[in-house]
Amino acid sequence: MRCGQCAGCAASNCGKCNFCRDMPKFGGTGTLRQPCLMRRCEELLKAQREEAMERAAKRAEEREANAEERQKEREARQAEREANQLARREAGLLAKGKSDAARLVLSGPKHRAPTVELEELTGGWGEIENVAGLPVEVMIDEEDLSGAYYTGQLVVEPRQRSPRGASKASQTPEEVMVRYDDLLADEDSEEKLVESNAISSVRPKPPETPVGFHRLIETGDTVELRYEDGWWEVQVDEVLRADPATFRVSSVLYAKSHSVGPSVLRPKWQWAPQARTWRYELDVGHGCVVPASGAGKSEATFKFVRGVPRSHNDVGNRKGMVAPLLFAAATT
Repeated sequence: MRCGQCAGCAASNCGKCNFCRDMPKFGGTGTLRQPCLMRRCEELLKAQREEAMERAAKRAEEREANAEERQKEREARQAEREANQLARREAGLLAKGKSDAARLVLSGPKHRAPTVELEELTGGWGEIENVAGLPVEVMIDEEDLSGAYYTGQLVVEPRQRSPRGASKASQTPEEVMVRYDDLLADEDSEEKLVESNAISSVRPKPPETPVGFHRLIETGDTVELRYEDGWWEVQVDEVLRADPATFRVSSVLYAKSHSVGPSVLRPKWQWAPQARTWRYELDVGHGCVVPASGAGKSEATFKFVRGVPRSHNDVGNRKGMVAPLLFAAATT
């Protein structure tokens, strides 16, 4: 209601504004039914401004609450995706094995068929010899770099002669020096970074990606992405088969996604120490690479999961048969 006391309520109609000209006494039709602009009640205007401010504050609170809810949903989806990935990985490993353990079978005429218990598959970290020039990978454990692998070479420092009678275990270094292939000592220098790393975070450099690996990648597989000079664990969200193919991947540890080609993707390598073999897992099966000895070449094989027909095998899959696929050997 109008207050009847303010200057607006006490003013007279101006007879010139749109609302006055609409009034019947000034010759209008009376359709707008609004007071003269000069007779607006100051108390009503004040109340309208307060209501507008309250609505704006309420909308701001709603936007903040919606942002928090969306963040929680994103975190829940990320946790669910990681849980599903772990469940698929465990289910796939159990399906490949027998009742008590999954076993690794190498296909190839030059090898016997050694078996490896599932529990013995590791990343290979710490299983190196302190040999100068040995190609290695280092697992970084720093802020914003956690989970990244960087390649380099071992640098063996001159060491003093061990005291007589010292045990072999006491002579084993806990840290090793690594000269990185891509990381620089500082931004203004071309000199490669050399630093000491715990031997538990260093492993031999894995073999080259086997020929044909990228044709077998499917949605849900876990692989590694070459990004900013390091290798990062990612999950494949989408595969666009073209020439060349395009892969939509998302980081396992960080909220980042990329669309990349096959040249920057490699297997997520695991080490089977008993068989001295590198191994990787895909939804369609598992691949193995036996490192070369001396000047020889490494042997790369792939075995499809039993019961899953694939068309990539030129040997015997035309009728849905599942057979081992022998990739071209990759030089280490």
